[in-house]
Amino acid sequence: MFFAIGFFLLMAGVAILFQGAFTLPNGWAIATRPARQIGGFFVSYLPILIAIRLIVSWFADDWTLNTDVIYAILTLAYIAGAVILFVRALSPSAPRNTPAEQRPAPDE
Repeated sequence: MFFAIGFFLLMAGVAILFQGAFTLPNGWAIATRPARQIGGFFVSYLPILIAIRLIVSWFADDWTLNTDVIYAILTLAYIAGAVILFVRALSPSAPRNTPAEQRPAPDE
């Protein structure tokens, strides 16, 4: 089950990393940098999970990884993606400078 969730997050994260900016179904546009950060968190779930299981197996041969730890890592990945999405990606940005062609000519 955890491998399937990790594989799904890995595929979604890689797609977001390669695509960059994207638009949500309600019309909100997600910029490239926050989208890639979200993709990075999603991609990192499975390698972190495998690394923790490997480290635990080194120190205790008969001990198995508790599912609470796995769910905690999954929750952190989802929360980090949601925080970046709603705080950084959907926050209104400062008005950008207009191109030089559209600026009014200075009075001399």
